[in-house]
Amino acid sequence: MTKPEPLKGKRFVAVLRNGNWEGYSVEDIKSAVEWFLKYKDRPELLVKEQPIYKKEVDEMWYKAKEKRSYSTHSAKEDFLKAYNEWLFKTAFEDVMGDDAKRND
Repeated sequence: MTKPEPLKGKRFVAVLRNGNWEGYSVEDIKSAVEWFLKYKDRPELLVKEQPIYKKEVDEMWYKAKEKRSYSTHSAKEDFLKAYNEWLFKTAFEDVMGDDAKRND
């Protein structure tokens, strides 16, 4: 089995071949779903296993803390919500296209 990874960088090209539309493989989609589910609500694991995302995760945490400086609990909730939304958009960025960027 291949390691789960986001769809980022895998272009969606719908091609009609033998009467069938082809695009992302089932394996690509399954991998992106597994990647999202593995790291959902687990930013520490993402940063540990894939340190390339550390900067983005740290920035989300700092923004949440600034917004809710009076309450660490609220900051953590805000952070996890923002993190999970970002994680989903990252996993399916190429599929969502401009929708992923529009909501940032």
